[in-house]
Amino acid sequence: MPGVFGYTNYSPDASSQLPSMAAMMKLYDHFTVDNLYEDSSIAASRVHLGHIGEETSPYERGAVLLWIEGEAYNIKEVTAKLQLLEKGFAATMVEAYQADKLDSYLNILEGYFCAVLYDSRKKSVKLISDRYGMRMLYWYFKDGFFSWASEVKGILALAGIDKTIDPMSPHCFMDLGYLMGEHTWFKHIKLIKPATVLKYDFESQKIEQHHYWKWSEIKPSNLTFDQASDALGEHFLD
Repeated sequence: MPGVFGYTNYSPDASSQLPSMAAMMKLYDHFTVDNLYEDSSIAASRVHLGHIGEETSPYERGAVLLWIEGEAYNIKEVTAKLQLLEKGFAATMVEAYQADKLDSYLNILEGYFCAVLYDSRKKSVKLISDRYGMRMLYWYFKDGFFSWASEVKGILALAGIDKTIDPMSPHCFMDLGYLMGEHTWFKHIKLIKPATVLKYDFESQKIEQHHYWKWSEIKPSNLTFDQASDALGEHFLD
């Protein structure tokens, strides 16, 4: 599945590993790889189908760059409610971030996406998952090296990745037939949690994460079963 990928670049003189990640993420010839972006702090790009979402990436505004894969369904509603001026998915998310409204923006946003927001001035990168964690985004951190990709194999394409198996994962898979929560087969590769903003600070090399939405925000409905079925059908057609 297409998506975003990249890593923090603490060795700008070293040869780029982005092509290796791109080759691993580009499963079929009809997939599109955006231009590979690099500076002294990060290297990143995106693989996509070219049918939905942004035509190219990153979206850039001032010191902020954004890679996003997927789509949002209520941009007009969110823009009006938060009094944002920009149009488009990436543009509104960056504007919300720069206006200190990112959590408010994400809280009311409905969509299927994953995103990476890089602030070159604040020297930080934020990984963002959609409300239900439908659009996978994995991250790796060890010994000051931070990386992300929409598929685990994108991270495994990087040289020097610690591929130690998570000792809990085989037991979990044998018992349930799948892995739980943020766990993957690898000890140092995690799946970002739903409705989460995960921030990595380059200078402190610290990771912080928080939820911008929770299930308890969905209020009980008085609809009958038939009314709920009709409403679901209308939403599906929309």
